[in-house]
Amino acid sequence: MSSRVEELAKTLRDLERRNSDIEASALVSSDGLVIASALPSEVDEAKVAAMTAAIQSVAERVAAELGRGRNVMTYIEGTEGGILITNVTEEVLLSVVLRPGAKLGLALFDARSYSKKLKRILLESE
Repeated sequence: MSSRVEELAKTLRDLERRNSDIEASALVSSDGLVIASALPSEVDEAKVAAMTAAIQSVAERVAAELGRGRNVMTYIEGTEGGILITNVTEEVLLSVVLRPGAKLGLALFDARSYSKKLKRILLESE
């Protein structure tokens, strides 16, 4: 595993340690491929990455169709918690799994803050 991937994964784990409402997270490409993750071992990373990219793609098309501008965040609320998807770059997404009853404002703040950190790591070698 490359040191950059390790640094990305460490940053995802740091996000989870910083906010106890964040249960898991993954960094995925807009093509639906896993870049780095801190998902539980029983979760199919490839499937989560593909669905994350598909959801964000649909959300972007809906926002454009309704004249809402560029979609920057998508939130899904389930009976057992939520999922927050935000853009890190135009081609990279951060997916954050939230515990039930999570403080959404703080989770969003932390996701945006860590998106900036992840972006810096991704762009270091460019």
